This record gives sequence, C-alpha cells and structure tokens, in this order.
Amino acid sequence: MTVVATRSICEEVISAAPWHAGTVWHVALVCEATSGGGGGEGTRSGRKKPPPPPLQERVPLGRRAAWAWRLAGLAVLLLLLALLALRLLRHHGGAGGDGGVWRVALVCEAWFAALCALNVSAKWSPVRFVTRPENLMAEGRTPSTTAAEYGELPAVDMLVTTADPALEPPLVTVNTVLSLLALDYPRAGERLACYVSDDGCSPLTCHALREAAGFAAAWVPFCRRYGVAVRAPFRYFSSSSSPESGGPADRKFLDDWTFMKDEYDKLVRRIKNTDERSLLRHGGGEFFAEFLNVERRNHPTIVKTRVSAVMTNAPIMLNMDCDMFVNNPQAVLHAMCLLLGFDDEASSGFVQAPQRFYDALKDDPFGNQMECFFKRFISGVQGVQGAFYAGTGCFHRRKAVYGVPPNFNGAEREDTIGSSSYKELHTRFGNSEELNESARNIIWDLSSKPMVDISSRIEVAKAVSACNYDIGTCWGQEVGWVYGSLTEDMLTGQRIHAMGWRSVLMVTEPPAFMGSAPIGGPACLTQFKRWATGQSEIIISRNNPILATMFKRLKFRQCLAYLIVLGWPLRAPFELCYGLLGPYCILTNQSFLPKASEDGFSIPLALFISYNTYNFM
Repeated sequence: MTVVATRSICEEVISAAPWHAGTVWHVALVCEATSGGGGGEGTRSGRKKPPPPPLQERVPLGRRAAWAWRLAGLAVLLLLLALLALRLLRHHGGAGGDGGVWRVALVCEAWFAALCALNVSAKWSPVRFVTRPENLMAEGRTPSTTAAEYGELPAVDMLVTTADPALEPPLVTVNTVLSLLALDYPRAGERLACYVSDDGCSPLTCHALREAAGFAAAWVPFCRRYGVAVRAPFRYFSSSSSPESGGPADRKFLDDWTFMKDEYDKLVRRIKNTDERSLLRHGGGEFFAEFLNVERRNHPTIVKTRVSAVMTNAPIMLNMDCDMFVNNPQAVLHAMCLLLGFDDEASSGFVQAPQRFYDALKDDPFGNQMECFFKRFISGVQGVQGAFYAGTGCFHRRKAVYGVPPNFNGAEREDTIGSSSYKELHTRFGNSEELNESARNIIWDLSSKPMVDISSRIEVAKAVSACNYDIGTCWGQEVGWVYGSLTEDMLTGQRIHAMGWRSVLMVTEPPAFMGSAPIGGPACLTQFKRWATGQSEIIISRNNPILATMFKRLKFRQCLAYLIVLGWPLRAPFELCYGLLGPYCILTNQSFLPKASEDGFSIPLALFISYNTYNFM
C-alpha cells in the first residue's frame, strides 16, 4: 500500500513467513520525507584541507575522583581480606566458635572478597564519551568541515520486535515505529528503514501498522517542521496541553497541532475498536489469509536479522523492543558520532544506549533504572573493552553481527561458483543467493545497488525467515543473535567482544530511548528469574567467558566484568546463608563475629561502615 501526502511518501511492505506450526511475519515501513542534506562535496582547491572536527571525545574521570573511587574500593577489599585473615587466625587459636558456623562464614566471606576484587577490576578505568552530532553536518560552519569529510552517512535498518499482542498492545508498537520514522537524519527516506517482526503472529498488530503508515505521512513532516522533541505521539500529546496562539506563526502551529491530535485520536480508536475475528473475516481478503488457522505459541521466538539483509541491507542496524520509543530525535546522529568517530572501526562494534524508563515508581524500589550499573560499573568497563549489549536500544555494525572480525581483509574476494569464498558464504549464511550476495557486500565493504523495489524481494524474505533455514548454517552460533540462552543479548554481545570488537555506551541528554518497566513485584520477579536463568545457562556452557578469553580475543578484565554479571544469580545462596548466621547464632548462643570486647572487633565494624558508605555514595 502506498500513501502519498504532503512532501512524504510512506511505503508499506508486508510479508508472511510460515514456520513449522506457526507464522512469523515482518512489516517494513520506509518513510521518505524531505530533511536536511547530508553534506556537500567540500572544497576542491589545491590547498591542504584541515582535518574535520572530531565526532566524539573520550573523557576520563578526573584524576582525583578516579583515585578516590579506586582507593575506596581497595579499602573495602582489604578489610574483607583482613576479616578472612582474622577468622583463620581465631580458628587456629581455638577462638573461632562452632566449626560449622565458622566454615559457613569463611566460605561466604571468601565469596564476598572475590566479588569485590572483580568489581575493583571492572571499575578501575572509568571513561565516558561525549558526542558532537553538529560536526556530522557542519555546512554552516566552514566549507572544509562538511559531512563529506566523513563520507556518506551510512543507512540504518531499524528492527522492532514484538511477541504478544496482549502483553504488548499493538498501539505501543505503533508508537515505537512512528518515533523511529520521525528520527532526524540526512536523507532519512533513503537511509532509514524500519522492520517490525511480530513473533506472536497477530493480525491486530499487522492491521495497526497498516493504519500507522497513513498517519506517518502527516506525523513525520509535522515533527520535523516544528522540531518536536518527543516523537512518540502518545507521550507528546499526553505531556503537552493545547498550545496557546499568540500570532500568525503560532496560529499555524495551533492549527497543525489540533489536526495531528485529532488524527492520532482517530488512529487510536481505529486500532482499539478492531476485533480480530471480524478483521480476519472482513479485513482485506487475501491480505490476512496467512493469519488464519495458525498456532501462535507453537514456534520458537528467534530474532531474524536476515530479512533486512535481502531488502535494504544497511551496514548499521538498530534493534528495539516494541515498548521502547525514541526519546531523542537525534539518537541516530549521536550513534554515528561513535560509529564513525574512531580511527579504527574495531573501537565501536556496537553502540549501546542506557535503558531508561518513563512513569517509573517513586524511588525505583525494584531497581529497574539500574542507575549504579550504568553510571559506575559500565563506565568502568568502558575503559576495558566496552559496554555490554542490553538487548534493546543498540546500534550494531552488521558485519560484527555476521561474525566478521574487525578490520577484516579477505585474501580472496572472488564470488564465482567454485571459489572457496563462495562456498564459505553458503556454509555460513545458507543457500539463498540474495542473502549471500548481501553478506558479501557487508563483509568486504563493497557498495551495493540501492533497492528500488523492496516488494520484489518478498518471496526471498519469506524463504530466509523460515526457521528451518538455520539448519546446516552458522546462524545462531557464529552469525546473528546467538541461541542457547534466555539472555541472548548478553551472549551475543560477548561473542562480538570475543572477536576483538570493542563497544561504546552512548549517554545523551535527553536519553536516546525510553521504555516501560514492570511496576509490580511479581512482574519484576518474573523478569529477574528470566535473567538469572539465562545467565546461569551461559556460565555452565561452552560459552563461558573464561573459555572466550583462553581461546578467543576477549580481554581478561572484560572477562572478569562478564563474570560479575553472569554470576549475579549465584550471589543469592551466599547472601542468604550469611544473613541467617546472625539469627542462628542468637538462638544457639554462639557468635561468628568478634565481640566488642575482643581483639579484631574494629575490622568488621570498619568494614560495615566503609562498605555501606561506598554503596551509598
């Protein structure tokens, strides 16, 4: 379906891919609209051009502040080691108390000391990066600092995933897609493509996206014309009351605002008032035919990256959960500063934005915002090999997802039948000629012809998105998102790091993306259980980061950082046992810590004060 509106063309391509007992369908929305140019050719005079302005700046923590944090962490670690030494000395001196209590306390305290040592290592070299998106398009400054100095800005394929129309209503997915289509980017209509993968096989979601295509034709120009900051309609219209008119320009904006608000309200009603049965019966003939008689839950939930490869094949991919919308319209420009701003591509295999949530509970009682994790822990890991992949809000180099090491320079670039490179492509990527051709272009940085007619690739997209396409290939192991864990994001990021890539945390103001978080205890516990299960699967499998350090290119300190996160579920039994020692000793008239009148009492007292002060800070 093609909808033509003022200065905007929205093209919707919908394809259905049958799986063993279900269907996974993909929707591609490509919105073309006029926007700022991508930079001119620059001066062609004979004189030497000055270097282009920097796109990013590495900013280490101040020397005094950095050493203050290091010394604080070392102080806690030394006190833990002193407590262990005291316990051993008291035991050998016969003052250690009951043998069982002593052993439990010793094991727990040794575990705490090991975790503290890992944390000190991970946080030792804190770094943050400041982005300069204005330098990507500096035509207004001097002719020598145009975006052409950095070459053409790359295209971006934006992948949105959803799985359950009940837990993830179609209207939520629609708002995420609309916010993506309205991003600020030079020649966005040619360089940005949005794909929605619905693993729940919902005709309601498909219908909602069809309706959103028409609304986008007016919404995208409105956002860019008036510089709308938050481009998810449900947040924009809920946070802003009807503006007051103060002049001709304001009256024009008021008229446009009122029109867009009315159109969005109509869109919401059309989506909410649609019934699935009537939609399948009268919603468009053959359009929804493939949704009939399918079992939604009788197939695995696997993220495909392959469909975009045979359509637009952008070198950069952004993956988003359906409930996380764009909160900063320049998010892609900030990401490009980090993807293009290093001398070596190995420094930015992927760019991860911190997870931030709207309408969160006061004081964040369940820790969903993970403030300390991103501000202290990840800033420290930035100084090693980079941020972890968090599963959403992440910009990937497609070649890194394809399992290509950084700075790859293939000795053989032949693509003729019978060549080793041709056979290797078939082994890694499967038997689709179109997919292999697109992979070859990505791996060897070859230019590919722009896709003029995306609809011509629908049948190919159906073929490569079938779940049996993985059989006999490297998908899910060395290529794409890695299978084998409920936390496939952590596992995929680790695989990319193990190939030698680094990653970067993208901190912007306002935050690049905003999402919704669980607001109840049971929902949070369900999420925590999923994380704990997935991390345990990685620890006890061949994907253990220790093996990646021994046999691949994962750095030792990065391995230690992964062990802290992956070992998170293992902390529970040690903390529970240590917490129960006090009540147990009271009931049995024993003691597992020195009394106030005994030598060594100052060690646990100092540890208690310093540890809690450190965590409070």
